[in-house]
Amino acid sequence: MSDVLPFIIALGVLLAFGHVVFWSTRWFMRTDRDRKRFRRFMRTVRQEIREVKDQIAGIRTILNRFPGPVAISGSPLRLTDFGKRISERFGADTWASDLVPVLRSKVRGLPDYQVDEFCTDYVQDLSPDLEKRVAATAYELGTSRENVRIVLGVVLREALLATPEPPSPPIQP
Repeated sequence: MSDVLPFIIALGVLLAFGHVVFWSTRWFMRTDRDRKRFRRFMRTVRQEIREVKDQIAGIRTILNRFPGPVAISGSPLRLTDFGKRISERFGADTWASDLVPVLRSKVRGLPDYQVDEFCTDYVQDLSPDLEKRVAATAYELGTSRENVRIVLGVVLREALLATPEPPSPPIQP
């Protein structure tokens, strides 16, 4: 039996070593296979990200065709660069300066916010000739008539607020 014991121990060590090698190899192959799958998965993800970026670029191109806002929100409203282009195309400064002498008496003594409301209401009911100019300006610049009216209201308000009132005649005793 003493001759067989080293053989049994060697056989046990050999079986244990074979077992470790077998399972290690199997684990390595599974890990390698998973790594390859992961690489394929990452390539797919990268490709899909590129496609999404291309689609976003297309969407941005479409969105850039739309005109931006005409006024910067806040108090008081101010014209954006696009609003200034509308104003120049319409000739809003000249139009507003021609109206100041006529409308000054209607806004005399009103606070600024009420002057703003007055101007917003005033540009909603324009003469047919002015409505044609509004429509033409909106068409030429690819915007809405409402945007043109917003610009006219801001320009008119600025003209009314910037124009000093004429001095009142002296009171005679």
